[in-house]
Amino acid sequence: MSAIRVMIAEKDPEQMQALCTALDRQDSMDIISTVSSRETVIKHLVASPDIMLLSPNVLKNQPLSRFMHSIQTKSPRMWKRRQSE
Repeated sequence: MSAIRVMIAEKDPEQMQALCTALDRQDSMDIISTVSSRETVIKHLVASPDIMLLSPNVLKNQPLSRFMHSIQTKSPRMWKRRQSE
């Protein structure tokens, strides 16, 4: 069975390190990307994570719905593929 591919989006370096440390201990998970900004999250979606741990502070005080709309607009292939799985 292949490992779960994880993207971590967190602005706080200490929180990011804590998450990375905890997930590195899990054989069933691979951290494929760590990012600290909303814009970088969208760019890194090309890596096709299975899950994304998204801290609200990365959203720059914008609602989650607006962020999801950005993903749909800027990464439509990724969005369609995930919707069909």
